[in-house]
Amino acid sequence: MILQQTRVDQGWSYYEKFITAFPTIHDLAVAPEQQVFKLWEGLGYYSRCRNLIATAKKIDTEYKGQFPSTYGEILGLKGIGPYTAAAISSFAFRLPHAVVDGNVTRVLSRYFGETTPIDSTVGKNYSLLWPTVC
Repeated sequence: MILQQTRVDQGWSYYEKFITAFPTIHDLAVAPEQQVFKLWEGLGYYSRCRNLIATAKKIDTEYKGQFPSTYGEILGLKGIGPYTAAAISSFAFRLPHAVVDGNVTRVLSRYFGETTPIDSTVGKNYSLLWPTVC
C-alpha cells in the first residue's frame, strides 16, 4: 500500500521504518493507530494508511496472520483493487492474473477493435473483464 501512488525511491525508507516498527502483521494490527499514522507522515493519501490498518486487522483475525494467497481473497482486502490484487497474486503467489493498467487497456482495445472509449464508465467496466479473457 505504501507504493500505491508513491515512487519506490520515496517509499523505501517508509517501508524500512514500518518493518522495523511492525515486524509481523499482528504487530501492525494491534499497534495504536496514532503510532501507525506517525510513521506514515509525509506519504500523504492518509486513506491508504487507514486501509493498511484495516487490512492488517483483517489478516490478523480472519487469516490468522497469514497473507491471503488467492486473487479473490486479496481483492477482498480494504484498499486493494483489481490492479493491485493482480500484481500481488501474480508476483507473490505466481497466480495467472494479468496486471492491466491504462496502457495495456489501450493496446487491448485497439487489438480487439473496441470502439468504446476506455475512460468511459462502460469502457472501464468492460476492461475489467480483460484479465479473465486474456
